[in-house]
Amino acid sequence: MIAVDSPRFLSFVPAAPTQASALFDALVSCSSVQGVSWLLASGPIAAENQVLRLLADLAGMPTAAGGCFVSGGSAGNLSALVTARDTARHRRGPGRYDRVRFAVSDQAHSSIGNALRIIGVEPFTVPTVDHRLTGPALRAALLTAPHPSDVIGVAATAGTTNAGIIDDLAGIAAVARDFDLWFHVDGAHGGAGLLAPSVRHRYRYRDIEHADSLVIDPHHLSRRARGLPLWFSLAVHGTRAYSEAIEKALTLARDPATLIRNTPYLELIRDPELSAVLFRRIGWTSEDYAEWSARLLAGQTAFVAPTGWEGETVARFAFLHPETSWR
Repeated sequence: MIAVDSPRFLSFVPAAPTQASALFDALVSCSSVQGVSWLLASGPIAAENQVLRLLADLAGMPTAAGGCFVSGGSAGNLSALVTARDTARHRRGPGRYDRVRFAVSDQAHSSIGNALRIIGVEPFTVPTVDHRLTGPALRAALLTAPHPSDVIGVAATAGTTNAGIIDDLAGIAAVARDFDLWFHVDGAHGGAGLLAPSVRHRYRYRDIEHADSLVIDPHHLSRRARGLPLWFSLAVHGTRAYSEAIEKALTLARDPATLIRNTPYLELIRDPELSAVLFRRIGWTSEDYAEWSARLLAGQTAFVAPTGWEGETVARFAFLHPETSWR
């Protein structure tokens, strides 16, 4: 392997983590910390929200701006463009299969084109001026294009990966306002420049605060080797151990299902096929289930979250850990 965090790594745009971030990443991994919801991880999510607020403030975005961390710039662009497409359909009224397009330049990162193909949106390619997408070029393209009304947004780049070029964000923002376009800024590389006073206040970043969506992630090609933990665990324990662990989880579901079936005040909703057990407490309301769940969690007995089933709140066991005991 090539160490992408080496000071001599001078190709692509990888991560350059601090020792503090590397150490805390190890802590997150070994503790299996999940950032799924406030209920599961209010502390980590509160910390992430502080970082998101910092980035939004650097970009000059309003206090109502929000965001989330994803696996990399490509996933960030995909998330933003999906939001742009769905917002346009809601506001403008095109049908699910009506043609919609997104304005891009020939210098946009490949993840922009890939995302558009995935979500069924056609690219509306605008010629660049010295490899930079500008507001006048975008306006001219829209005024001369047939059916410009099906263009729903524009993707600008704040720092191309090849040359670090920042598009004419101010000009593009003005055109986006005039034509009611979603204004997306791919700052996966150059967005980090917002932290550098020497370039942050230059005209190139002006009006970035008008972006409807902004991606900041200074490391493309950033997919971690997520398969290695599973590979090593399989190498240590073998596939038979995994089979036994999964069988244990399935057994854990069958035995409580039998107990529930034989308890007068409980009702098994359906026989478990895998390791999930759906059941109801006869006469309980959604408030009763929520109180029961909170009481189990507060007493460190278990975490059992209620779920919805055909419009009704019910209880659900999801067995996974082979060392869980139901008695």
